[in-house]
Amino acid sequence: MDMNRAGPDAEAFFRRIETIWALEPDGGAIEFAGAAFSWGELRATVMALDALLTEAGVGQAAAVGVLLRNRPGMLAALLAMLLSGRCIVSLSPFQPEAELQVELQNLKLDAIIGESQDWTAGTARTALEAGIVGLCFPDGRLDPVRRVACARQHAGRRDETLTGIALEILTSGTTGKPKRIRIGRGTIADAIQDGMKGEGKSRAPSIKTTPTVMFAPLMHVSGMFGALLSLYEGRPIVLLEKFSVEQWVAAIRRHKVRFSSLPPTPMRMVLEAGVPREALSSLLAVRAGTAPLPPETQRQFEATYGIPVLVQYGATEWMGGLAGWTLEDHRKYIATKLGSVGRARGDVVLRVVDPERGQEVPAGQTGVLEVLPRQRLGADAQWTRTSDLASIDDDGFLYIHGRVDDTIIRGGFKVDTATVAAVLMQHPAVKEASVVGLPDDRLGQVPVAAVELREGVIAPTEEELRTHAQRLLSPYQVPVRFKLVAALPRTVSMKVSRPGVLSLFN
Repeated sequence: MDMNRAGPDAEAFFRRIETIWALEPDGGAIEFAGAAFSWGELRATVMALDALLTEAGVGQAAAVGVLLRNRPGMLAALLAMLLSGRCIVSLSPFQPEAELQVELQNLKLDAIIGESQDWTAGTARTALEAGIVGLCFPDGRLDPVRRVACARQHAGRRDETLTGIALEILTSGTTGKPKRIRIGRGTIADAIQDGMKGEGKSRAPSIKTTPTVMFAPLMHVSGMFGALLSLYEGRPIVLLEKFSVEQWVAAIRRHKVRFSSLPPTPMRMVLEAGVPREALSSLLAVRAGTAPLPPETQRQFEATYGIPVLVQYGATEWMGGLAGWTLEDHRKYIATKLGSVGRARGDVVLRVVDPERGQEVPAGQTGVLEVLPRQRLGADAQWTRTSDLASIDDDGFLYIHGRVDDTIIRGGFKVDTATVAAVLMQHPAVKEASVVGLPDDRLGQVPVAAVELREGVIAPTEEELRTHAQRLLSPYQVPVRFKLVAALPRTVSMKVSRPGVLSLFN
């Protein structure tokens, strides 16, 4: 099966949502900023979007840009595009207006969907000049959806290769400029079905009583996958624009949520806020992904709240998790496997190979991770190499040791920047550290470190940090410069941004 096309089974799966929202039309589907929206209202909005696009001549396989704020209308837009066979082109609503207008000029979109705040006069003018149909939601609401002052009819099909493509999305941009990749309808359907099989979830359509509390950005795969999984499972969503300890805890308490996502940075925020144990007593587990979770943070969270942390590992290209912990594995192995990201999930096969020879390495040895998702890519699929350094032990547990591009060469010596950052974080004043390489005329590259300090501590001097590093690292691993910052630069998904860190040293 071509990864960019969906077979009959996948198309039948996309129809599942039509069964879901007919079960309890008046039941709550989305909660946002104190407002509630029913399954019936969600359906009506999806139908209205489809009708407006069809009327404007924007049919199947059209490229529809969506300014993906964490808002109810954007959830409706995602469903409308998936159900109609149009391609969602993920657009950042947080970029400068001038950069958005450049994207509208270059992406060859047939239509664009945003909120009132997104439709400035300049953006509408650019869309008109590019022949792009514009649709607008009222800020934070589902209706009424209306046309805006741009093209009334799209300028004709732009890209025949979009047939079977569900999504064109930006990578996270943690290591460089975000790139656009395409994800097929079959890949999304398989990813969601894999997610619905996890933790014994029923596949029969039904409306669930406990909602998902969602704050991951819809413009990235973690948020989009989580939202679609919840809706296709028939689970309501408490939608947060971004993570807030207060709002997240309030939603967990109010709805007695049993499972929730809590990536590393929000997890540390919960710990630092001193959230009382009883406030999270309904949680059976939290899932942690999107960025490496330091074992110390996991150990502290579990000790503080008695809640298992199920670490996940995934990739944008496969629209979901490739490996992860289950509750059963956590009970059996967490004492001896802390630091692992779990075992391969579903029909995914993982292996670790020598980066130069391409041969599989023995269990426990570090190399480059390769993936064979047979179910999603077809029986004739090839191994796909990731950019992650990893090892797999005899029990099949996967450990991520950084990225291939985390390694810099300093005068012929390899420096693993993730290892250096981990050592710096052992300093009692350091909350988080990021180490990157700078060009050097004599040595090729040299490591430098940006350091975010814990609140209320006395800031160490650069010399103190250097002395700390020298005690635990080889001389060639010690950063040549340190920069103390109030907060490390991050992407909207709360990962540390490598380009942002590099800019601190310019």
